Amino acid sequence: MKKSAARRTFRLLSVTMEPPIRYGKTRLTASILVLIAILPLASAQAQGGRMRPEGGVWIMVNNLPGANKDVGKEILTYFAAMKGPPTKVVHPAELLHELDPDSIRSDAVLILTDCGTLPLELTDKIAEFLDRGGRVLALGGTLFRNPVRLEREVDRSYAGLEWTTPALHDKEMETVPLDHLLFDWKDPSHREGGRNTNKASHPTVYQFESDPRFETVLHAQIEDLDGWDQWVSPNLKNPPDPSQKFTSFWAKGGARTKRLAVEWRETDGSRWFATVPLEPKWKRYLLPESAFEFWESIPARKETQLDLSHGQNISFGLALSHTGGLTGDQEFWVADVGTTQGKGVTQFDWDVDFPVRELLYPHYQTYSCTDTQTIVPRREQALLTIAGEIETPKEIQAYPARPQSFGWINTNRDHRLVPLLEARSSSGDLRGIIAALRFDEDLESMWAAVSIEDPAFYLQPPMLEFVRDLVLRMMQGDFLWEGGSTQPTYFPGDPIQVGASVCHRNSPYGETFVRNTICEASSGRVIYLRDHPKGKYEISSATAEKIELQIGVEYLLTTS
Repeated sequence: MKKSAARRTFRLLSVTMEPPIRYGKTRLTASILVLIAILPLASAQAQGGRMRPEGGVWIMVNNLPGANKDVGKEILTYFAAMKGPPTKVVHPAELLHELDPDSIRSDAVLILTDCGTLPLELTDKIAEFLDRGGRVLALGGTLFRNPVRLEREVDRSYAGLEWTTPALHDKEMETVPLDHLLFDWKDPSHREGGRNTNKASHPTVYQFESDPRFETVLHAQIEDLDGWDQWVSPNLKNPPDPSQKFTSFWAKGGARTKRLAVEWRETDGSRWFATVPLEPKWKRYLLPESAFEFWESIPARKETQLDLSHGQNISFGLALSHTGGLTGDQEFWVADVGTTQGKGVTQFDWDVDFPVRELLYPHYQTYSCTDTQTIVPRREQALLTIAGEIETPKEIQAYPARPQSFGWINTNRDHRLVPLLEARSSSGDLRGIIAALRFDEDLESMWAAVSIEDPAFYLQPPMLEFVRDLVLRMMQGDFLWEGGSTQPTYFPGDPIQVGASVCHRNSPYGETFVRNTICEASSGRVIYLRDHPKGKYEISSATAEKIELQIGVEYLLTTS
């Protein structure tokens, strides 16, 4: 007789939970072991030997322009009050030299505070640290949202630091004199340009209008863009002389227009493109000849560079090949197009060259939330708890919720992501993940992040304690990889197989065991509990003992 799957099955809702951090005796033991570990280091130093790389917890106090120093200082105070791993205070400039294998051990935890503001010179350093097994906790949302650069190189004394930001650099660019105005748009003969488009039937309008700042500006209104559309200047009657190496212009974009394509054509027919980001307010752009890339035209010029002294005309517009997904109705303004020698110009590349890493970079890893009332620990984890209520900031950024693993099965995944804090609405609905931990099976690649950008969020006592406990947990050596049952549904009489896979890394933080518990989902009544001693990777039970399960009742299987 066939077994019917309808209404004659047991359903197990599987949840995987990490063992929480232990206090009391375990913490005291950890502090003693750490003390013993650093004694050889002191001995080597006293004997004049080479300093070994340091481990422990590295806390970055962010003293960059526009950053908040208080977060790092408060976290340091919390760690100083406990007898735990050694701590080291670093500033962003020091990390330029310290974040290498000779200075920091690969098992150290680096806390990046107000991490949206970081030097672009740190992109390779942080990426290499993570690649060799370093552990990072990023506080303040995604990395490098507000990058800074050193105006000049510094030595290890860090004396005379001078940082610049994109805003400060833009201010400096406004003071560079314009040596050669290409078009005086008050003169009608300078407006006699053309249009280059893939569909001339589109009702695009290029017109010249008065502006209180620039007298006369080009105003482009492009409708239903689905290819390219450019305003092409008349051929130059007075091309720049060879000493002028920078193209200068002012521009701004409409509400939907975030980029602008600029094209130079030389007298030999070669074409050169550059793309700039647009803002809703006027901004000056100074582009060196090297900023323009060759576009399919004269093959012999492919390996050369734009030469402004041979410029024939210049174009401003949008193109899917250069301005990405800007389609539909678009609008922009351009003024004061010319060239300059660029005396006193310091060119900085503000592009962030950091690999895509979940939770850390780029900024699309987070989104803005509305209708958020509370921030609470994730219910499906026991890794960390919160002592006290977290005050919810006005602006909430969150990581997208992801499907979690179900049961003890072969998923062939290469990492595990554990949500730690989540934002919920007034009605209790999930709005997004606020904090999460990510690691691979060998625990050689691990980082955690908190999505809230407001520094004041981290100064709350519950969050300071959360940060401290999360760092200590990241330093432990055992994490669950998978846990639960092999199937979500069983027929009556079928053996129920449960088990777990464990990630293990040497750690001084005490013994670990895995516990499988089955209870009624509605009442919480425990009907099955089994503890397994620590194993390196896999702990399993081939068949469960006889368990009294009722048909039609949902059961919760917890692995912790």
